[in-house]
Amino acid sequence: MSELDYPDQHVYSPVGQTSHNSPGAQNTEKSGQSSHPNRLAAVCLGLLYTLLLTAATVRCILYTSVSQNYSLLERDLEELRANNSNMNKDKDLLQRDYNSLITQNNQLQRDYNSLITQNNQLQRDFDAVVVKFTILDQYCPLRSQKRVCRPCPEGWEQKNSTCYYFSTEEKSWQDSRSDCLKQGADLVIIESEEEQDFISKHTRKDDYWIGLSDSETEGTWLWVDGTPLQKDKA
Repeated sequence: MSELDYPDQHVYSPVGQTSHNSPGAQNTEKSGQSSHPNRLAAVCLGLLYTLLLTAATVRCILYTSVSQNYSLLERDLEELRANNSNMNKDKDLLQRDYNSLITQNNQLQRDYNSLITQNNQLQRDFDAVVVKFTILDQYCPLRSQKRVCRPCPEGWEQKNSTCYYFSTEEKSWQDSRSDCLKQGADLVIIESEEEQDFISKHTRKDDYWIGLSDSETEGTWLWVDGTPLQKDKA
């Protein structure tokens, strides 16, 4: 018998081999081509979602960090304001202290000037006391720790209420008068015949200067007290 005599029998091809002309093979190829773009879109959407989630996470982290930094900056700003207020108070205190020191310095300068004036006056008083003390030694010298006062200094001669000193040094009239002034005296002014006789008695052997001169105007004789020479005086 030939194969045509058995119509109910099927013809089988080997497993795994598919005829290119069969309808099932064509449908399979079309289905595979249509599912590939869908998977690619899904992958892209997943990546995009991941990126958006990452960006949102990063943004939240940055916002939290910025918020913390802003809070720290606000706290630092408040501290700076407080410090600035304290510095202004300290500045006002320093200014008041400075003004007070300036006032005290001015007062000290005035006190210093007053002390200088007082010191100069004390120096003048001291010099005057030294002069008087020298004269005191002349009139009241120490004898055995006691002062023995006498009318005239040692080496001077008394006549009535006047003390006379007859120097043996040879000097000019001006130098002689300077020495007299240093000892608290002056060249003698002869006011009476008795006084002239007393002086002549001690100056008989030597020449002495008296308090009479025409140094201001030649020919015009004046005593050292400024009175003119009178003929009945000398």
